[in-house]
Amino acid sequence: MSTPIQRPNGKTYRPRKPPSIEIVTDLQDDTAAAFVLRTHDMHDAINRITDQLIFEHHLDPTSAHTDWVRLAPWGDDGGTWITDPVRGTPCVVIPAVQP
Repeated sequence: MSTPIQRPNGKTYRPRKPPSIEIVTDLQDDTAAAFVLRTHDMHDAINRITDQLIFEHHLDPTSAHTDWVRLAPWGDDGGTWITDPVRGTPCVVIPAVQP
């Protein structure tokens, strides 16, 4: 398992599952990002992203950054990812290349 991660409010997040990848797309502006959930380890997160995912979604690993996110219910599509340092899951965000 991953190591515990300190939240901004001082509490500790202890992952119960290994890191996983979530591809998030925005159909309005045709962009994507990869969220590697349950980790803030940039090196490990970037290594989990395959060349195929980078190519398909035009991801830019050099622009990766850490965040705290959670899935908030929203409409018929199931939800939208929002930043939440109190209740969110730690993740490394790997955004798409900006045109």
